Amino acid sequence: MSIQVSRFMLLNVYNQALEKEGQGILETILNLFDSDIESVLTASISCLLVTVKRRPQFLRPVVARWIGWKNQRTEQDSPVMIRNVEKAIRLAFVSLIRTESLAAYRQELLQGFGAVGGNPAMFQQKETRRQKRLAVQEETATQKKARLSEPYTPVIPSASSPHLLANYDITQIPPAAIVHLCMTVLQTVPLEVMTERVAMLPKEGVTLAVTRPGFVRSTTPPYPPPPEQPERIDHPSIKREKVKREDLDSDEEMEEALQPVPVTMREPIVKEEEVKPKVEVLASVEERANQLFKAQPYALVTAKPTTMSDEQRQTMIKMTFERILQSQSALMDHQQVKTWSTLVAKLVTRGINSNNNNKIMTDEIKALLLNFISINTLDAKDRTLTKLLMDAPALDAQCVALVKQNLEHVPERFVTCISTLRSLVTNKVGVRYEALQVLLDLCVHPYDKMRRTSIVAVKKWNVDQEDIDARVEAYSIRVLQELTQGQDWTEKEVVCHAELYFVLCTKKPSLLKELFSVYTQSSETVQEAIRAHSVNMIKSIGMKSSDLISLLRECPEGTESLVIRIIAILCESKPPTREIMATVESLSNERSVDVQGLEPILAGHSLNHKKQ
Repeated sequence: MSIQVSRFMLLNVYNQALEKEGQGILETILNLFDSDIESVLTASISCLLVTVKRRPQFLRPVVARWIGWKNQRTEQDSPVMIRNVEKAIRLAFVSLIRTESLAAYRQELLQGFGAVGGNPAMFQQKETRRQKRLAVQEETATQKKARLSEPYTPVIPSASSPHLLANYDITQIPPAAIVHLCMTVLQTVPLEVMTERVAMLPKEGVTLAVTRPGFVRSTTPPYPPPPEQPERIDHPSIKREKVKREDLDSDEEMEEALQPVPVTMREPIVKEEEVKPKVEVLASVEERANQLFKAQPYALVTAKPTTMSDEQRQTMIKMTFERILQSQSALMDHQQVKTWSTLVAKLVTRGINSNNNNKIMTDEIKALLLNFISINTLDAKDRTLTKLLMDAPALDAQCVALVKQNLEHVPERFVTCISTLRSLVTNKVGVRYEALQVLLDLCVHPYDKMRRTSIVAVKKWNVDQEDIDARVEAYSIRVLQELTQGQDWTEKEVVCHAELYFVLCTKKPSLLKELFSVYTQSSETVQEAIRAHSVNMIKSIGMKSSDLISLLRECPEGTESLVIRIIAILCESKPPTREIMATVESLSNERSVDVQGLEPILAGHSLNHKKQ
């Protein structure tokens, strides 16, 4: 007894420890929702989904965390990342709602699904349709069961009742249909059933409509037999009987018998021997089965192996690949398209690797693939091209050029192509910098939507991709420095060259020193445009940035107007901090900068500057 008590106590301690460890792991996963990395967030959602299905007691804290996730996001987060994570959360809710073991929490899950932007009515409509479908199925099953329970009473034709075929001209039925019907009956109807039905026929037989007196023949000509059908089948397995001449099979033979035989006066009339038509009788099922058992297997002819020349083999490979590409139009669902794209990628790779010594063949395969993909038939949101490029083991600069051409010539696929280029930068090292350069060039595009979409794609990378961040920063500074050239710049051109740099400065304010350097070397038009379009950047950085305060105090000669503009933007809606006040006094006393324009903004705050 004491041993059992000890075991119970030990198990209880272990259970408490395991429960505590499980709670800690759950808290760790929930804390991962503070991350800014999309892959971490989606992986956390997947882990929590499996956890809730297995442990419903964790449902409420998980649902609360999913609902409140978006409220903790800031304006600096990528809208693409937010949209993808929200979609993953909605899909997780859908999976939980459809789980039978969580039926008790269905109302809570529906409320949470609506809180994250879902439509709970869709489940109510599906439930209504499912109930109607089940009711119809039950009614149909009941009717079918009732019909099966009724006793079957065969209809036996009598001599007094007319037969079903009494007024039907069976000679008008196509022979092919009759043969098909007879073969189907022989193959499907058991021999016992056929024997029973034959016994039910009247003794005098069935009188055909064509032999009844007063029958009016149809004016529709008989259906001719197909040209490939033989008129007579000669086979030892088919029994034949001799039929008298007067038992004619059709109206045509009756008409031919009534026609006089043309003769001449000089030749005596020779009475031809009556030829009795033969009726083809099909073998029974048992006879055909016995013949099949007696049949000997066919002896295949041994053919000499033939070898194909290199030219023939290459032609066959090319034709096969063309047919595989053309088969894409026959695919219906997304899963088939996904499998097809993976297959094409692997075939292309293996075909190129196996033809390394044949450059012409390799170029032809590449050309076929590029020409096929370059067809502008993909939907604006179709990800087939991205999937194909991601599955390919090796890519070159031509693939990046293809994506660039697609986004230039098909404007509705611009966002999808930008996403494809970013995926290439992240996952394909061989073409990383080529794809990045295309994205960077689009960051100075004159069209606002294209330029800003590209800036969103390049402004943020993972921690382990510092080399990409360095290239993006260097490119933004190089483009900004072009404004120091002595040409006439328009306000639109200044915005195109400076917008990427302004966005990067909000993440890294220390980059602003390059702006002061460019400002001193630029024309008045460029300086005015910089002061006018740097408002959002300065507000985003804020007056608490130590890098910004340091740059304001140590600004180079010639940038005083920019410094005054920055301070005015910072203090426009918020009271100045001590650091801002000290900076203004330093500029006024040590640099003799005219700060009178700031007095209305700094009203109510002491400012000891030198009087002019």
